[in-house]
Amino acid sequence: MQIVLDTEARADYVRYRPVTCLDAKTREKAENIFEDYRSRGVITGSYSDDAWQATNEIARTTYDFRFNELMFRNCCEPWVGCTAACYGECLRAYVVFLMGKYTLPFIREVLKELKALAEMDAEEALCRPDDEMKPHAAGFLSILPESNDIRDYVMEMLEEEPRKKKKKEHRELADFRYFLRFDKSLQEYWEYADDRKKEFYFPVYFWWKLTCVLPLRATEFLVTPRTCVSMKEGRYTITIRRTRLKKGIRRIAYRLDEDYEPKTYEIPEELYRQIRWYQEVTKDKVLPAIGTLLVPDRETPSGYFTYTQMRRRLMKFCGEVFGDEAYPVHPGDTRHLAMINLMLSGGSPVICRELAGHEDLDISSNYYANMSAVVESSVLEMYHGGYSGTSMEGSFLIPAADPAGGARMGKGWCMYPGIEDGDMTGCLDSYSIDGTLGNCRDCRYYKPDEPGIRMDLEMKAKQKVDADAAYLFRMIEQVRKSLGYTETIQEAMLRLQASAGRYRALLAGHYEEEV
Repeated sequence: MQIVLDTEARADYVRYRPVTCLDAKTREKAENIFEDYRSRGVITGSYSDDAWQATNEIARTTYDFRFNELMFRNCCEPWVGCTAACYGECLRAYVVFLMGKYTLPFIREVLKELKALAEMDAEEALCRPDDEMKPHAAGFLSILPESNDIRDYVMEMLEEEPRKKKKKEHRELADFRYFLRFDKSLQEYWEYADDRKKEFYFPVYFWWKLTCVLPLRATEFLVTPRTCVSMKEGRYTITIRRTRLKKGIRRIAYRLDEDYEPKTYEIPEELYRQIRWYQEVTKDKVLPAIGTLLVPDRETPSGYFTYTQMRRRLMKFCGEVFGDEAYPVHPGDTRHLAMINLMLSGGSPVICRELAGHEDLDISSNYYANMSAVVESSVLEMYHGGYSGTSMEGSFLIPAADPAGGARMGKGWCMYPGIEDGDMTGCLDSYSIDGTLGNCRDCRYYKPDEPGIRMDLEMKAKQKVDADAAYLFRMIEQVRKSLGYTETIQEAMLRLQASAGRYRALLAGHYEEEV
């Protein structure tokens, strides 16, 4: 991985000058960058110190550059071709050049890996780093002065291996029914819990109610400002800090006001009232120095409610409610649920921007892959899990109520509401490939008599949901590449809504007969 020394912006391109070797000019540049961060309070100490303290106003990170020099001379020096002192100098420079591009904790992990490399022979070096660290190990070795054939071979192998495994794995989400049950249980718990319990578990309640509708990263949710809600002209709104860094273009400043920007969204009145209640009951506690909403139950070194604390609080809640702290719901899941919610609940311009602005297409593909499983889970839970709704606060997933009445139509029944009174409006939503309206076979309200036909229809409806979800993803990708329009995303979302509704109706009829 090449480290950039300078950039030069022109009218129609950006020129990058990479670091190729640690010379006097490169070291001077590294020291200047260090001093800039030190003047802004990001780093303390001096450039030549054995350890640096860094902060992003949320947490502190230590960079310790010391390593076993005896092991270095015996194992590493023969193949890297430089002294221990030179290796240490390169460690400092490399860490400085990573700053602004990666988070402080991740840079610490890179440093840890490079220090471990200092105590290995060439064979061990090829086996040790994981795929995420191999490009950094290769990039670091490339800036060491001099060279030799062994080091060049190690660098080549470290660069080649990640290319073979470049495709990312999808995030594995639990069965959607777990989320529906969690939603129901949280709602019931909140109705009967006393104020002490509500205060303790408010981070869990707030996280679920907000991030199941608004796709927030965990870091964005945890730095919600203390003064975040307002009411004006009957509208309740919340202001959230959204990261400015998600497209990987902007350099990290390690300052909340520079790395995040305030965004305001409308929320339900009930969520507004719960937040105001929490602000009131915690006003006399030691509030986080960075001005965040959530208050730790005790003083912590970080001074604010961290991701680790959130995970522990969620596990404790699951242990109390479900009797299982390992219940398969995690803080990072709800962002994916929120995106699924957006896909199935409508196509406003805000939603289109959320979808088209997602920075990682491999991650985005999680949202459309096997979308039919979401439909199946919601209907199955409704009929066999004792859960009468499939909605999460602020949005809906799939209409849960079956139409009443029905009229005989060929070898089946039309279950469109009002069909008995001659209302044919539902026929306008169903059309064949040639554009003919009133195509009963593909209509969401049609219920055939013969089980064989019904199973065939269910399978085709299931496939259509997944196909329409894949089509939506392709449209998002086109917009992100400036090859399409946000209107195409809206159309694709409506198309997915229709096929999901059709599949839901078929499944609902099937399960209704069982019960």
